[in-house]
Amino acid sequence: MGMERLSDVIGIYVSVSYVIAVYLASKNVNDFKIRRNDPNVIKARMKSVTLLTLLNLIMIPLVLKYLNGDDIKNTLLRFGLVPGFLNNPKTGLPEWIPRGYFKDVVSHMKLAAILYTSPLIDSFLHYCFMPDKSWNDMFKDIIYEFSNIWGFRDYIFGPVTEELFYTSMILVCYLRLCHNSTIHDANYLKFVVPNLFGFAHLHHAYEQYTLGMMNFINIVFVTLLQMTYTWLFGSFTNHLFLNSAGNLLSCILIHTFCNFMGLPQGNSFSKSYSILPEGKKSRLGTMASLIWRLLYLPTLIITIVAFKNNFSSLTRSDSFPALI
Repeated sequence: MGMERLSDVIGIYVSVSYVIAVYLASKNVNDFKIRRNDPNVIKARMKSVTLLTLLNLIMIPLVLKYLNGDDIKNTLLRFGLVPGFLNNPKTGLPEWIPRGYFKDVVSHMKLAAILYTSPLIDSFLHYCFMPDKSWNDMFKDIIYEFSNIWGFRDYIFGPVTEELFYTSMILVCYLRLCHNSTIHDANYLKFVVPNLFGFAHLHHAYEQYTLGMMNFINIVFVTLLQMTYTWLFGSFTNHLFLNSAGNLLSCILIHTFCNFMGLPQGNSFSKSYSILPEGKKSRLGTMASLIWRLLYLPTLIITIVAFKNNFSSLTRSDSFPALI
């Protein structure tokens, strides 16, 4: 078996192992009314994935040492486990460049903020003008989201483990085993490999089917939509990892940010404000609602264009050229 096929096998193993770990930990998930969101199920799944993570952090470096002679310590650093280390594409070795590393993190977060400008403004207006909200509520809501078990899963544990598995581990294996390949080139790593991340979410279709709350057509539609979004996001984080010399922290933080923001829900502030009783509306709030109703869509279009125009410059690292 050639190195290209072997790297595909390793990539599939890393992807499938994550899903298997999730399901082995929750064989009796049907015993819980809210299934995947039951705290007992969440704890069991996180424990199982943690054990698998430790296993793969031992096994994958050993496999690369056997196949490619890679030093185990360097492999772990290539994974991005220690913030501040970047992978030098010329020497193939990780180097300690904290200033460049965190500068790239800031650039990547700027790009994410540009994309989500409209939802961010919408949330800002919500806390400014809705009568039952205030600035203190905004900070309380953020703290609450991150402090409960569901938030810990969605915004911390999930992004860390998923980016380690589906971005870092898989890409490092391809880069080390197929560095001279004409088939497994940059486009393959950015647009084909992320399908492993998308296919890994097929299990959500089975969960919806067993719940019996959606018909087959709706399950197929929702699953395809989720897989497409996941593939797009995987392509984005793979691009970041490759262009920033292996900056895993950027991928994790953007994953967390996107999970927290979710898909854009439209102009929710103006909709919510319009159904308020007249006695709870203010003149300034009414004006803000009307203006934002007019500006929401143009702002969304402008930010998408700005995201596209800044994509290359804000995903490029000043420390090293792209890994491939």
